[in-house]
Amino acid sequence: MAALNDGYLEVQAYALLKLSAYEPSDFKALLKQPDDIAQKAVKIIKDKSLNSSVRSGAANGLGNLGDAAKPYVKDVAYIIKDESVDLYVRSNAAIGLGNMGDAAKPYVKEIADILKDESVNSIVREGAAIGLGNMGDAAKPYVKDIANILKDESVKSTVRGSAADALGNMGDAAKPYVKDIANILKDESVNSTVRGSAAEALGNMGDAAKPYVQDIANILKDKSVDSFVRWRAADALTNMDVAKPYVKNILDLIEDKSVNLLVRIGAAYTLGDIQQLELQEAVIILDQVYDAEKSSTYSFGFEVWRFLTYFLSGSTDEIKTLLEWTGFPQTIPHQITRDESVKTLQIFAKAWEPTQDLTRLRTDLANKIASVVEKGSWQPQDIVLLEQHYRNLKQEGYEEANTLHKVIVNLQG
Repeated sequence: MAALNDGYLEVQAYALLKLSAYEPSDFKALLKQPDDIAQKAVKIIKDKSLNSSVRSGAANGLGNLGDAAKPYVKDVAYIIKDESVDLYVRSNAAIGLGNMGDAAKPYVKEIADILKDESVNSIVREGAAIGLGNMGDAAKPYVKDIANILKDESVKSTVRGSAADALGNMGDAAKPYVKDIANILKDESVNSTVRGSAAEALGNMGDAAKPYVQDIANILKDKSVDSFVRWRAADALTNMDVAKPYVKNILDLIEDKSVNLLVRIGAAYTLGDIQQLELQEAVIILDQVYDAEKSSTYSFGFEVWRFLTYFLSGSTDEIKTLLEWTGFPQTIPHQITRDESVKTLQIFAKAWEPTQDLTRLRTDLANKIASVVEKGSWQPQDIVLLEQHYRNLKQEGYEEANTLHKVIVNLQG
């Protein structure tokens, strides 16, 4: 974590934000001087000349520094209440405070009051809700208040969503509200942000939410439901360890080009927590390469789909071979041995049927089949394999069939 000692405070803050993704129990192995790092984090949080996202990252990261953060609990609590401080910094300070364990207990009521105060900006209330949800037993007296905010239709949807997230993290104390959360998820009139958070909350509630597995699955499968809610339903099923029967439904969501790109990418990452994809499933991920374009809205291009194809498939030899030839590789092999040629065509043959409805990938595959045949060295015993590809290409009307026909005729003499 050398970045924590960089001369730029911004670089240090980005490193702190990254630390917030780790469990506090992992820090002893990562950090040699957590006290010094906590001091740096507070300095960044208080520095109003820094970008708000940088200060927010430091506030979030500070909460995960364990005992090293304890001396600064009062500072963090003050920042949350200081109306002159940027809203996002205050919100992340509330989240950070929620991760500080017993040291934050004296401030539980203050955080709860901020959440309940309708005059407080919704961004700060969101952080207060999440912070409370992470405060364990100390926040139990406020479970009902959090549940009431979730159910209150007059409250801004982002605050209600954060309340749902909080309940999902409160364990047994939130069990009496499982049915309420499930009803919100199923209610089509409820804002999609709130429904999505309700799904996520159910996914974190363990056995108490098991009676609603089928309801969550139905949400995932229902194409009329907002795609964000469906993705969150997939996440919930994954967290409940019951998602394997619904992999195809998640793949359908990813394949739907009308769905927001970030949702599709998020759903793909969800698959990574369920199982390793087989080749016939991985080709659906690979097919997304062909219409992925970088835009001013999203910085994701086709590269993210190539990465996800590797990642979700476990980078098997079959997938590595497919990506060596298809999906916009930087270069394709200029020379190829006979054994490599045979192996590559065998993999292409296995991939052919699963690409039946993936027009762009199949067209690329047809082109690369012909390329492998042109570059390869063939013997009579390869005719069966070559004829299989010839029939496939001919049946679909690909001109590349002519290339294979010539090679087959030459081998037949």
